[in-house]
Parts: sequence; structure tokens; C-alpha cells
Amino acid sequence: MSKKHLSASEIDGVQYRRAKLWQIICYACNGLVGMSVYSLIGMASYSASIGYGITTAAVGIILTCSRILDAVTDPLLAFVYDRVNTRFGKLRILLVVGYLIEAAALYGMFTGFSSKGLGLPVFVLLYVGYVIGYTVTNMTAQTIPAIMTNDPTQRPTIGVWTTAFNYLVPMAMSMVMNVVLLPKFGGQYNQAFLSAACAITLVVAAVGTLLVCLGVSSYDKPET
Repeated sequence: MSKKHLSASEIDGVQYRRAKLWQIICYACNGLVGMSVYSLIGMASYSASIGYGITTAAVGIILTCSRILDAVTDPLLAFVYDRVNTRFGKLRILLVVGYLIEAAALYGMFTGFSSKGLGLPVFVLLYVGYVIGYTVTNMTAQTIPAIMTNDPTQRPTIGVWTTAFNYLVPMAMSMVMNVVLLPKFGGQYNQAFLSAACAITLVVAAVGTLLVCLGVSSYDKPET
């Protein structure tokens, strides 16, 4: 006689909250957002040099200072996170707002204001905007697994799917950028290439944001 497979709830005597597999996969699609943007922001030094006339050394200083900015934005946005409560919940609102801030800053950095002779101040402001948008998106995404499920047996599943996206997305983006896109622009990191790379990244990140919102929709309820 075969033994009945006991669930974690039955074993522990606790009624755990569980997520469906498709919801976990949709959450893991946050890798489409974070890792595609990571691939693009790796070319920020090219944008700074080509579009704003900033030296590589100056870009290094800007990126270092952004770590100091994180120390300010993280607690500030955590304060804001706790106070967001709409009839649509908070997760989807913050994910979309974070994406829009991030997308606007990246579009301005790589396309909208690039090669317009605007220089260092504009680049710095756009980079600060990117950091704020990234922080909102990333901070919100990190809270989602605990909201979706508290079943300890599902933690490895979430980890596997998240890790898979975090590895595969940068690889895919690198191939698209360097194997497919770059040859179309003469193999040069020029303004046209950076604009095209930015457009592709923002589309991929938008798809990822929508999928994450879909996955958390049944859990994202107004707080009472």
C-alpha cells in the first residue's frame, strides 16, 4: 500500500499559504527587469563619453558616489513603501512606478538627452533618477516571496526559478546586444547603437514588470 504524501501544512500542523507554480515563474520574471537593466547600465560609461563628453575617470567617481546615494534612498523609500496603500494594493503600484522612473531616466541617459551637449550635470541627474527607480523596483520585488508563500517547501522552487532568470537573462541580452545588434551599427559603440540597446532593454523590462504584476495580482490587496 502506497503511503499518502503529506503536505508541509499537515506535517507541521500549520496552514501554510502557498503560491501556484505559474505565479512563482511570473515573480521570477523580475529577472527580465533587473538583469536587462543591469546589462544596459554596464554601458553607462559609453553613454557618458559619447553622449555627454564625460571622462571614464569621472564616470567611475559618479558610480562610486551612487553607492552613497543608496544609503540615503534605501531607508527613505522603505519609509514610503510602508505608507503606500491604494485600492489596487501596493506591490503593483510600486513596481510600475519604479519601472516608469527607471525607464524615463534610462531613456534620457541613453537617448533623449544624449549627444545634445548637456554635459555632466544632466548625466548625474539622470543617473540619480535611475538609482531611485531601481531602488523602488528592487525593494518591492524583494518583499514579494514572503507575501506569496510562507511554505518552507516552496522556497527552493522560488530560488531555482529566480536563479535561472538571473543567469539566463544577462546571457541572452549579451548575445542580442553583441552578436545581433552591434554588427548592425558597424561594430561600434556609437550613439545609434546605445539608443537601440536602450529601446530593447526598456521593452524587455516592461514585459518583465507586467508578468510580475500578473503573478502577484491575487496577493496584492489593500491593507485594512
